[in-house]
Amino acid sequence: MKNEPFAKVVKVLDEYSIVINRGKLSGVSFKNKFIIIEIGEEIKDPDTGEVLERLEIVKGIVKPKHIQDRISTLVSCETKIEPTRKQVTKSSPFKGLGMGLPYLGETTTETMIPGEAVLMELENVNIDDRVYIVQD
Repeated sequence: MKNEPFAKVVKVLDEYSIVINRGKLSGVSFKNKFIIIEIGEEIKDPDTGEVLERLEIVKGIVKPKHIQDRISTLVSCETKIEPTRKQVTKSSPFKGLGMGLPYLGETTTETMIPGEAVLMELENVNIDDRVYIVQD
């Protein structure tokens, strides 16, 4: 990213939540979305040896959950769809129970259960990772 970071991570609460060093007094709003970036190694052009840029490792996209004057708690806002899964049910109807009814045998039912949307975890966020505004 070419511009300066808006904030830095000052605390990692869990795999979904972080605290940044900016709040209401810095203009953090519930309308904001942020991207968490770790600055990685320098990438060089193999032909010229020129340093092209530093690698930016995206750790997640977050939005404010709670805004205080000088800090804000941000939570992951990306979701992924779990894979569709198959559920197999087998049943054996009664065997006539001595009433002269025929045995109907075992039946198998397959049902496809669509995947649900689940919140994505942030990826190895560390204190001092950079936080940029991506949407107002």
